[in-house]
Amino acid sequence: MPRPQHPGARPGVYVTLTNPTSRDVEEECNAWYERHMADALRLPGRLSAHRYRMVNDDEQLVAPSGRTALHRYLTVYELDDVANVPEARALLPWLTSVTAEPTSPTLDIGGLAAAVFETISVHTSVSTPPRRHLAEAADGALARPAVIIWSAGSESEGSRAAHRGSGGPNHADVFRVPGFVRVRRIRLAIAREQMNDRHAAMVLPSFVTFIDVEDMRCIQAARHRGPP
Repeated sequence: MPRPQHPGARPGVYVTLTNPTSRDVEEECNAWYERHMADALRLPGRLSAHRYRMVNDDEQLVAPSGRTALHRYLTVYELDDVANVPEARALLPWLTSVTAEPTSPTLDIGGLAAAVFETISVHTSVSTPPRRHLAEAADGALARPAVIIWSAGSESEGSRAAHRGSGGPNHADVFRVPGFVRVRRIRLAIAREQMNDRHAAMVLPSFVTFIDVEDMRCIQAARHRGPP
């Protein structure tokens, strides 16, 4: 159950981008990460956690240069107030207080990128009822919830103001696609030049938009249908 927010609280998310050290230990790494998330939720200010794996990661690109995506896994922790959560490198002493295994040899620690983002806006579709029949399809396949991520790296105050108003996908257009149910925009909670974790400062974008989708088949159907 969500905790009541005190006046002046800045809700947001703690985002981590990770990889296992190799595909050979991926299953072991995922098992550790499940335990890690449960332990991390015992820290003050963390409300929930969602972990995602990139779909078709060998095909999805993140740069015009054609370089493949740097991270296959994304974890998003919901925070009641971003002011109460430190950066990734400062979290280790906190984690050792709630878990006996704060890290794992199967996790690529050097490649980890994490930062705190504050919420700009959240829009939830109210006109489209849940498409429960997707979980009862004739092929017997269960629904596979997913998230589409859009990011931008502008740091100027002008771009911050523009993004606060209209940057990223327009939620009204997004909700015209069946099964696309929520749009959430976030931005880095502190200035990039003030981040202690230089790797995260280089890798993570300044702004991120999450589009929650009820089922992967909604994305596939949207591709065939074309833009709304």
